Amino acid sequence: MKSIEQKHNLLHSDRLHSVEETESIILQSVDILPSENKTLNNSLGQVLANDITSNFDIPQFPNSSVDGYAVIHSDVAFATKNSPTKLKVNKRIHAGETVNFKLQPGHSARIMTGAPVPENASAIIPFELTNENILNLNPNSTKSYDIDIYASPLKNDNIRPQGEDVKKNTKILSRGDMLGPANIGLCASLGLNSVTIIRKPKIAILSTGNELLSPKQKLSPGKIFDSNSYSLYSSILQAGGIPLNLGIARDSMQDLEKKIEKAFGADMLITSAGVSKGDYDIVKDFLSKNGDIKLWSVNMRPGKPLAFGSIERSGKSTLPHIGLPGNPVSSLVAFHQFVRPAIYKMMGRKTTKIPTIKAVLKDKIDNTDGRRVYSRVYVSSQGGELFAKLVGPQGSNILSSMSTANGLAICPENITVQKPGDISEVQMLNWNDVFSI
Repeated sequence: MKSIEQKHNLLHSDRLHSVEETESIILQSVDILPSENKTLNNSLGQVLANDITSNFDIPQFPNSSVDGYAVIHSDVAFATKNSPTKLKVNKRIHAGETVNFKLQPGHSARIMTGAPVPENASAIIPFELTNENILNLNPNSTKSYDIDIYASPLKNDNIRPQGEDVKKNTKILSRGDMLGPANIGLCASLGLNSVTIIRKPKIAILSTGNELLSPKQKLSPGKIFDSNSYSLYSSILQAGGIPLNLGIARDSMQDLEKKIEKAFGADMLITSAGVSKGDYDIVKDFLSKNGDIKLWSVNMRPGKPLAFGSIERSGKSTLPHIGLPGNPVSSLVAFHQFVRPAIYKMMGRKTTKIPTIKAVLKDKIDNTDGRRVYSRVYVSSQGGELFAKLVGPQGSNILSSMSTANGLAICPENITVQKPGDISEVQMLNWNDVFSI
């Protein structure tokens, strides 16, 4: 734990941490969370805590991939439309039934998709390759009838072999895999109703400032509505965490302490505002008194005023805390760079990286102070090439341009200007957007 003097010196230091250094410090300070058991319907997007192995074959028996007729291959080896083979049909097999008979030479069984195949059947003829449609058959009838086969199949045509999908004792999913719809369906096909997953992190959100109002309050002179709590709440949900909105803390130590105590059951606390050098010192004073500060200020724009450390809580490990800037765009950009990767790690995800593409810039990006610049852009495809266009004013208070953007174009610290036509790396704010451009 740093001394009060060391904390004071850190708070007033002019040193700017790099984006990579900041991310590394934060990720080293959070751990993968414990596991829990959840039903399949409540496990989407979560990470498996252990391997899953099949204890039986899927499918468990050979079955038909079409509606048609189970045949012995030698019976129909020379069947054609002009010279059909006639077979006797005296059995019907539906999905969900068991088969306890063998086909006799010259005989066939009407079979439905997914139904088990008789032991000595060597192919399934689709009903479209027979004269069934002109026989006017009663589907509920159990009477025998003759069927003309119009084609000669290959052996095992339209038969799904046992274990084609999954073999017994095969590991089908691994610890660290994130569960998507297909993974969940695969688990259900093994008869699993629940899985052991890494639990979602609970992230507490606290906005600070006497000027803030909740959107349900009436706007009054000198006040603004708190937007950060809502954009951060949504960002946490999108990243896979569980947001806990603590509301607004006023600029008093008593109110701040009372609100932060409500975060002690969370896995991380994020605050917005109160971390810039010119801000009222209430948040800094609280951190100096009750926690450990690991870094203060990052070499990026927007998002420079950012704090990271931990807060002491009685009877528990310290609570990781990220102090985000108060300006709404700075808050969101810093969230994407640092909070989202931390949530990913706590969830046990294999990668914490933000999806990044390369695109041709349509506009100029100036870097006037040697920081890493994240410019709000809209990425679109033209002629098979990706282009990135600035989406209006780039001030850290202009939330409307963040709302329009689908990516953040990155201008490195050592580049003073990026010109139209230059290739830029772009972080996609939502990976799904890549597939719609």
